[in-house]
Amino acid sequence: VGAFNVLPLPGLDGGHILVSVIERIARRNFANATKNIIQLVGFGALILLVIVITFKDLFRFGII
Repeated sequence: VGAFNVLPLPGLDGGHILVSVIERIARRNFANATKNIIQLVGFGALILLVIVITFKDLFRFGII
């Protein structure tokens, strides 16, 4: 679980690290609103992925 958290996906700790690395490469800081939008979109994508996988498993095992 800890290794999954460090993946460079927005919404996870690795996403925060990725944004920090991009800021250093670009040599400018993003606005807080921009960082929040990046994290919100990434978190939404993760939640959508969990929902899709859950329904796929429910159909595969004949529960639905």
